[in-house]
Amino acid sequence: EARRAAGSIAAHIAAGYSRGSTADRRDFLECALGSTRECLVWYETSAHPDRAPRMDRLVSIRRLLLAMIRTAREGVHADGRRVTG
Repeated sequence: EARRAAGSIAAHIAAGYSRGSTADRRDFLECALGSTRECLVWYETSAHPDRAPRMDRLVSIRRLLLAMIRTAREGVHADGRRVTG
């Protein structure tokens, strides 16, 4: 299940960036965020030997997705440029 959830993260990001509108992109990024959270839960409850570095990577991905979703919602990049689409 963790492998499926991890694969869904990348798939949703790719699908979001193939959409024409910012709202569609945001929806797919939110799905990717859900998959990231699901994957974190699987690793939190597992005894996987590489658990800690994988969770660290997922926390970084979650942070990036939250920033991307906020940008899509507000319509402005961190440097002040307007989001197009």
